[in-house]
Amino acid sequence: MTTAAARQSAIRNPKSAIARRPSGWIDARHAADLLGKTVRTVQAMCAAGRLGAVRVEADGTETWAIDPSSHPTLRMALGTVGGAGDEATALADLTAAKRETVLLRLAAVRECRAAEAVRPASMSADTFARRWAEAWNLGGGRPHLSARTLQRWARAYGEGGVLALADRRRASRGEKAISPDAWVFIQGLYLNEERPTARACYERALAVAGRRGWHVPSERTVRKYCADLDAKVRAAGRDPRRFRDRCLPHVVRDWEQVAAMEVWVGDHRQFDLLWPRAVWDSKKGLVWNSYRPWHTVYLDARSWMPATWYAAFDSPNSDRVIGAFVRGVREHGAPAWVYLDNGKDFRAGRFAGGRAKREKAVARDHVEPLLEALGVRAVWALPYNARAKVVEPWFRLEAERFDKAFETYCGRDLDHRPERLKGFRDRRALALRLLGPERVAEAERIAGSDPVSQARRDEVCLAPFRAALQGWITEDYARRESPAAAAKPLSPARAFVEMRSPDFVCARPPDRDLAMLLLPSRAVGVSANGIYVPAFGAYYWDQGLEGCRADPRKKVCYRYDPADPGAVYVFSAAGGEYLATATPYVGQGLHPLAETGSAEAARLAETIALARSTSKSYRSEVAGHRTFARDLLAAARDGAEAAGLLDPADPAPAPTAVIKPLSTAIARAAADREAGSGRRAARASAAGPDPLAELARKAAAASARRRQTPPAAGDALERLVIEKESAHVESKAG
Repeated sequence: MTTAAARQSAIRNPKSAIARRPSGWIDARHAADLLGKTVRTVQAMCAAGRLGAVRVEADGTETWAIDPSSHPTLRMALGTVGGAGDEATALADLTAAKRETVLLRLAAVRECRAAEAVRPASMSADTFARRWAEAWNLGGGRPHLSARTLQRWARAYGEGGVLALADRRRASRGEKAISPDAWVFIQGLYLNEERPTARACYERALAVAGRRGWHVPSERTVRKYCADLDAKVRAAGRDPRRFRDRCLPHVVRDWEQVAAMEVWVGDHRQFDLLWPRAVWDSKKGLVWNSYRPWHTVYLDARSWMPATWYAAFDSPNSDRVIGAFVRGVREHGAPAWVYLDNGKDFRAGRFAGGRAKREKAVARDHVEPLLEALGVRAVWALPYNARAKVVEPWFRLEAERFDKAFETYCGRDLDHRPERLKGFRDRRALALRLLGPERVAEAERIAGSDPVSQARRDEVCLAPFRAALQGWITEDYARRESPAAAAKPLSPARAFVEMRSPDFVCARPPDRDLAMLLLPSRAVGVSANGIYVPAFGAYYWDQGLEGCRADPRKKVCYRYDPADPGAVYVFSAAGGEYLATATPYVGQGLHPLAETGSAEAARLAETIALARSTSKSYRSEVAGHRTFARDLLAAARDGAEAAGLLDPADPAPAPTAVIKPLSTAIARAAADREAGSGRRAARASAAGPDPLAELARKAAAASARRRQTPPAAGDALERLVIEKESAHVESKAG
């Protein structure tokens, strides 16, 4: 019987016996060894038709002859891959590389089993496997394996045959082993902005699958399915912001078409580090704590050079935005455009006109006129779109290079927070370490919970931090190659200067124009020491305020930058005319016992000199007026004498003494009071006896007796007045 006829006979009647075994077929024992099963199991598979086999008579007994091409494992083991029906088998789903891997593993397992037949009885199986694997690797065997891997392959081969040696990871190219409706249900739960876990979605699917008749695989399989989802689909459902930033096409701006000092980009950021701050507690008094400072920056878009910045403890507001912008314009001039964040602090009415309705963006014609005085136009970034502002990658660079240089680096969130921060529990010790004993003592001397005292303490605490930030920007960052592609290979400092437009003019508006953007005050008077500014707790003075000094009728208004206590800008309260730029008064805050030669003594001498010069100027003015009046009177007298209107020989008239009859006036007043008392008594008697009236009459009579002055005393008082008047007249005549 030919091989094809035997195969057809086996298909028609697997129990029918033939005379001899077809060529290339194997017996049941050999097939059991290849499949990793028992001989009885293989015989049962042959009888059930699961294997292509026929019964063969040999030596009076019947055995099974099995066709290797009827099972993929047998084909692979015997090297006969390519038989009929391969596409319909499970092994056909494997790639060529994985089939080669299976054959290599099978060869290693077989050689190990052949060598194990001669293993000494005194050697354990583990020791033999380890030594055999070492010899296999040294001999250049493929693949490179360990004893544990070899034992695992041998165990898998014994339990599941050659098919168990295949790497089934990502090997399935068919449909998922889950009901389509169940998989859609799980995806609907998983692709959600609440970001539920795959396990939670699996548990909910199990609760519904029973009623729906769905087939749901194991939790591990569901997790694998969720992990294999397209990254774009997963981002669109679970992280829309990441999907927008990473997956959607975006506008690529060419900043090489923009010159330096043409566009400033403004935004805020909170540092990823802790810094000590002294605050006032109502119960404990002054206490030390750690805060993350805020950074307000205006970055030049072409060179990535910070044009102006400011660091503070409190959250940013419109005053800080305006103050930083004004300082930048005063130092570098005004840019042509500002590219601003869409927050309300940047849309402040004094800076950008505010917002008509919170839910609607400000119209373009509503924003531009507000910076028209400086010739600056505003462009607004899209809300919650970090890609639109070049300052965002600069903030990341600052966090990497500057923030991480501090031992108090705290990371942007809890996942990035170092463990060493737990050791900084003593906040005052940390303040002594970062600020130094002198600054800590200076901050602790400023008591009080008012905003002025807190601002003074913040200035003391932040001074070292601001100095370190300024040093990093100017000495480190500004001298390296600019991270901006449009500025390479220049440094930010050079690009900021050399990449300006040829027709750029650094026009710095006068202080009076810049001050109109600053925070205004109410109308105040100018005292002898100048204008008192409560925000800074100090007096401010300039010689231009001399005309308003100590004059309550002349009121002024001042504008100031809360972050710049060095100057305030003074305007007339009536007409708004610019008067002066006042600086801190030199004569305030002096030590009562200032030593000679010290800075305090120099300030004291300057204050005294200022007072003397002011007094001298006013006295000179008064003396000039007096001299002019005296000369005018002398000229008038001389003219009258020349005209004969005055007689120089006439004696001066004798002084006339005025004698005031005090005794007569006193007597007249007493008589009037007595007459009034008599009339009241007559009315009381006509009305009938009244105890209260009688008491009042007696009291009035006693009072009248006490007020009567004896004649002798009255005469003495009169003589004393006459003597005083005469002495006064004689002294004037002399």
